[in-house]
Amino acid sequence: MDDLTFQLGYTYTMTQRRYLPGNPKLPLTPRSRLSTSLVYEAEPNWTAGVEGFYTGPQTLDNGQSTRDFWTFDLMVQRSWGHWAVLVNLENATDIQQSRFGALYSGTIRNPVFGEIYAPLEGRIVSLALRYHL
Repeated sequence: MDDLTFQLGYTYTMTQRRYLPGNPKLPLTPRSRLSTSLVYEAEPNWTAGVEGFYTGPQTLDNGQSTRDFWTFDLMVQRSWGHWAVLVNLENATDIQQSRFGALYSGTIRNPVFGEIYAPLEGRIVSLALRYHL
């Protein structure tokens, strides 16, 4: 159990635009956000982890509510002395706002773009080489 690290974080945000009549909610601010991470360190050379992020429904400028969603990231690191190689997979479940609805309306010559509230790019894989002094 000494090789495992678990973290859990929760943020509750209640915002209002008091400068507008009716004090509407601040757009694109989820009331609930949750983050979790579980990291395993197989000393001295390996580290692996998974992170999960929950984003609750958000209010758009037009007053409509968005859907909530989860994203997950995976990470593996292998070390050799001062060197390490890291592989990171972000948004492993490939959440994309375009799957929740259209990103724009209107015509090609006159598009009307909606607000961005979820990932647009889907999965992202990165590879890093690190040198520790």
